[in-house]
Amino acid sequence: MVSYRETSSSPRLIRDLAYHFDFDLVRSTGDHSWVTLSQPFKFDVLAGDGTGGLYLAYGNGRLEERPVLYVSSEGQAGKIADNLDAALGVILMLPHWMDVLKFSGGGVLSEMRKTAASLGEEYEVDNPDLPAVRDRVFAELRLTKPNDPVVLLHTAVSQTDCTVIAKDGWKYESLFGGFHAR
Repeated sequence: MVSYRETSSSPRLIRDLAYHFDFDLVRSTGDHSWVTLSQPFKFDVLAGDGTGGLYLAYGNGRLEERPVLYVSSEGQAGKIADNLDAALGVILMLPHWMDVLKFSGGGVLSEMRKTAASLGEEYEVDNPDLPAVRDRVFAELRLTKPNDPVVLLHTAVSQTDCTVIAKDGWKYESLFGGFHAR
């Protein structure tokens, strides 16, 4: 299991995670007072993204072993993985994972697969150095590539076990979007 400290110790790794995968460790230090979980779960902010969203490790136990919740700045939230290794595996293999969920037809695995395939091809054409960067990050963190990141993501979001509550009491929506694959 990767140590969270390892992910934040290398300047190149920090830059690669932020630039190529929108997992920005520097953004974890901002104001997070707007995040309230419905359950009395303890949480630690792991990273942020360019849209103002946050990655949280929540629950009890070692930080790296806790589930990872993504909270968008647009009112959606959900568990994306059972632990930090799995979250990084999904993020590295599916850097467009948010769009895979947005175009999931409300959480339909076959729709997610179609979206992942079409967006994956586009993403790699637009980012030709992505495969090399991905391999380097996997090696540096000593992570194993997940066999099926779409299933991991689908399963995790389906098993979301806590809700984010806005200051006005509104419950954040699921990460599964209602749009269908192109």
